[in-house]
Amino acid sequence: MPRLHLAIFAGVLAAALGLAWLAWRSLDSRRVLLEQGAAETRRREAEAGALAWQERISARTAPLLALLAGTGAPAPALATLEQKPGVAAAFALDRAGRLAWPPRPQARIPYVEELPGDGEARGHLEEGYSHEFRRKDPVAALASYTAASDPRFGRSVRVEALLQAGALAATLDDPAAALRSYSLALDLARFASSHHLLLARFEVARLRGLDSAEAREREVLRLLEECERPDAAARFGEALPAARARAEAMAADLTPSPDGVRRRGELLEAAIRRRWREAARDQAQDAVSPLLSRSADLSFAALPGRRLAAWRPLATGGCAGIVLLPEGLPPAPVRIVGDAEGWRAEGTGVRVPVPAAAGLSAYLPPSNAAAVEIARQRAWLGVALAALLAALAAGLGMSFRAVKREAELAQLKSDFVATVSHELKTPLALVRMYAETLTLGRVDGEDRRREYLEVILRESERLTGMIERILDFARIERGEGAWRPAPGDLAAAVRGIAEDYAARHALDLEIDVPAPARACFDPEALALALRNLLENAVRYSEGRPAIAVRVSVLGGAVRVAVEDRGIGVPPGERARIFERFYRAGDPRARGVKGTGLGLALVASVMEGHGGRARCEGRDGGGSRFVLEFPVSEGRR
Repeated sequence: MPRLHLAIFAGVLAAALGLAWLAWRSLDSRRVLLEQGAAETRRREAEAGALAWQERISARTAPLLALLAGTGAPAPALATLEQKPGVAAAFALDRAGRLAWPPRPQARIPYVEELPGDGEARGHLEEGYSHEFRRKDPVAALASYTAASDPRFGRSVRVEALLQAGALAATLDDPAAALRSYSLALDLARFASSHHLLLARFEVARLRGLDSAEAREREVLRLLEECERPDAAARFGEALPAARARAEAMAADLTPSPDGVRRRGELLEAAIRRRWREAARDQAQDAVSPLLSRSADLSFAALPGRRLAAWRPLATGGCAGIVLLPEGLPPAPVRIVGDAEGWRAEGTGVRVPVPAAAGLSAYLPPSNAAAVEIARQRAWLGVALAALLAALAAGLGMSFRAVKREAELAQLKSDFVATVSHELKTPLALVRMYAETLTLGRVDGEDRRREYLEVILRESERLTGMIERILDFARIERGEGAWRPAPGDLAAAVRGIAEDYAARHALDLEIDVPAPARACFDPEALALALRNLLENAVRYSEGRPAIAVRVSVLGGAVRVAVEDRGIGVPPGERARIFERFYRAGDPRARGVKGTGLGLALVASVMEGHGGRARCEGRDGGGSRFVLEFPVSEGRR
């Protein structure tokens, strides 16, 4: 405790010195005011520079966006804008803020052509399915699929039959027949879904590449080129992302020729440029969509990576615009860089919004380094003051708690000494009185003599128990109370201790130990804790004690419960009764003799076993004291 007091004193002294230092620093205010005035002048100049920069941006973007018609956003004009120097991408949004150009790949709905004789073709298809999957006769199944693909049937059912025939022929190791079926299906592509078209196209490329490595490379490069063509979205529909991924996977397995390396490089560059533009459009959509309600003719928004979105509203609703690259931005009066959070100037400075540029702002430096240093010092002074005040408050609070705790402990020790003195005095007086009576020979009859001897024995045992309890507590306080838990049958040990206690004290105990329960425990410590609980149950019961000892296994713990119908423990004191020297404030409890150490010993025993002790109330009155031991790993 002296160390704690020394630490508290040191903390309070440090806080006081810190407050003195802050008071001394606050006296230097004149220089701060002068520097702040100079910084404000420079801030106004920087704000004017930011306005000039915005005007330069408007002058740069207005001619580019003038190419867009006022009534719409034609694709040729947007495609032309993407080719301008310094432009990352062009975009158009509809009224709801969705990308209107370039259009996203949509689900490709195939045409449906049904002829009067298609029922016969469906019959051939069902027959083919039966031969292939039920009868396991692929040759007959292929014949049925071929019959269903006859030109006299509708083209929708023919596409389905040709795809089944191609897949089955490839399984039968007949690449020529498979290639023929897939090629015929591609000729009828407008009658197939996007994914069926994708399957047929890639199977044709694979089959054509079986002849040689050169043929395989040629087909794979052709697939990559088809996926990067401007009409790829219309061709593959919603299957376009899957087509690109599959084509790139096939290209990664190639051993390219010199000419193939050149073509792959060109296609890779086109793919990177496409992804770059798609990312720029997505960023522009995220930034511009919330600002579509603005009525300004020309608006801007800052994007990550030092990019700038510029757009103008369209008469038909929505907007059209461009994304400028960093090198496409006009030079600024101050050094401005961009990051994921917007735009800022290098170094620390004030925040100045750029007029008429929604979401765009510049962080411009103040007049000189001195003003920056002043702002930094003010921030540090505020943080230091808050920290010192918190430390001072914490020190005072700890001091109050420590003093209060010391006073409570001193009072408890005083009460303990008085209680122990009284507890020792009463049995000693009885022993002395009855011993003197026996010594002087003033006892008539053997029965009266035996009665006096039993009183002496009982009071001696009471003295012995009280002294042992005090010695046990002192031993634990000195750190000598290390228990040695070992796996064993806790239920059997509890039954033995309870039956022995009941026999020695002539008690009727209800012992409910239904089955073996293995746990790690020290038998002596268990006996010490359980006897203390049983003694308390007897002492705090009014009339004939009704005590029960129960053992149960719940989850990962073995619970030993001692229940009584005594005076009980108020809910607000159930946690504190396990503290040393503490006794409940109930007048009925105060009238019961005790030292306040029994439950403290129980808590120490359970702490040494890695468990815990707690007190609960019982319906109808009384208390339940529960000891929880961890279940042994060897439990079955």
